[in-house]
Amino acid sequence: MNDPVSTGKQWGAQSAGALSRGAGGLSVEGLTVTLGAGGPAVIDAASFAVGPGETLCVVGESGCGKSLTALALMGLLPSPPMRRVAGRALFQGRDLFQLPPAEMRALRGDLIAMIFQEPMTALNPAFTIGDQIAEAARRGGLAPAAANARAREMLGRVGIPDPAARMAAFPHQLSGGMRQRAMIAMALVNDPALVIADEPTTALDVTIQAQVLDLMRALQRESGAALILITHDLGVVAEMASDVAVMYAGRVVEAGPAERVLRDPQHPYTLGLMASTPGLGPAGGRLAAIPGLVPAAEAMPPGCRFAPRCPFAEGACAAAPPPDVEIDGRRVACIRAPLETLAGRAA
Repeated sequence: MNDPVSTGKQWGAQSAGALSRGAGGLSVEGLTVTLGAGGPAVIDAASFAVGPGETLCVVGESGCGKSLTALALMGLLPSPPMRRVAGRALFQGRDLFQLPPAEMRALRGDLIAMIFQEPMTALNPAFTIGDQIAEAARRGGLAPAAANARAREMLGRVGIPDPAARMAAFPHQLSGGMRQRAMIAMALVNDPALVIADEPTTALDVTIQAQVLDLMRALQRESGAALILITHDLGVVAEMASDVAVMYAGRVVEAGPAERVLRDPQHPYTLGLMASTPGLGPAGGRLAAIPGLVPAAEAMPPGCRFAPRCPFAEGACAAAPPPDVEIDGRRVACIRAPLETLAGRAA
């Protein structure tokens, strides 16, 4: 993919030295992760960027590599079998992938935080909510008493009633929505500059989902943090995103300002996702479905990985991976773009 820095998204002027609390945009260039040494690329040259105070939504079906991308950025890839073999992740002028392990460990939960999809598995069932949030605060440098006070403060900020009493609750004693709020409190306790949220509302009902998204948006406005929000829900993208990166089978196939991408999608996969989403698909008609499945890592097709499912595919699509083209301020990896030229036609 094109270097996101060259498209105007560049943050962190310092080129060396310790990372600091403050503006924390992220620029990812050419991230490639393989399944074992010499194995297939499950993340293939992914590039994207997000600036301070902005929200980048990474969207795609299950199995497209969204969560693996987040784990790679956090230094948490399961290795073996996964191996990062290429790419940079520039944060405050330094490459996260080149940091010593001890420095990366210190960074996690402090300047960079992650909100996991299922809090019941991410939270430790043997410790109280208060202990777990306070531990994160202590890792950020606070003394025990100050860390406990900060944990109570954060529980109040995320809307948990009677935070002093909830400090003593174990994860199983909270509802799903309360557990997710506690996870958000833990992620934000040290005022991180970058937050990665992996499907944070998937396990919640619609009402609680809306409350959690409103909470994340409000806390982001207060802190000015950069937010990477991983989701398969284009409705969430429409509500939250300033920018969007659409992933398919480990590749970013379309990336740009969310308003432009959702108004006029230029990759057939983005178009298919929108056509299958209530409220974004054709008004008054049946929702469309994308035929087939995301290919397994061991069975990636040659050329464009979406070609076997694409209604516009032609022979050249299988010959080589498509280059990025710039269309209306966004990057699109499709040799058939712009799609307006294909109206009414399918190969």
